[in-house]
Amino acid sequence: ALDVFPNPAFEKVTISPVFIPHFIQKALINLYDISGKLILTKAIVEMEGNEVTLDVSSLAKGMYVGKIVMDGKTVNNFKMTKR
Repeated sequence: ALDVFPNPAFEKVTISPVFIPHFIQKALINLYDISGKLILTKAIVEMEGNEVTLDVSSLAKGMYVGKIVMDGKTVNNFKMTKR
């Protein structure tokens, strides 16, 4: 299971643990609003340990669903609230 903190978030949210096997070519975090519209995509390039931080300061308040996608396949999901 993923930890998403702080949740609810105001400016930034950290997702942990995120493990990317060495053979993965492309890893992304996609963030969707509650209606399923893609709001934010972040390529996972640099990581601090096994954490990824997203800047959510520009998002509207509400619920969001995140997906971690590796080489086109969703490998994990999470939910977060923006305040």
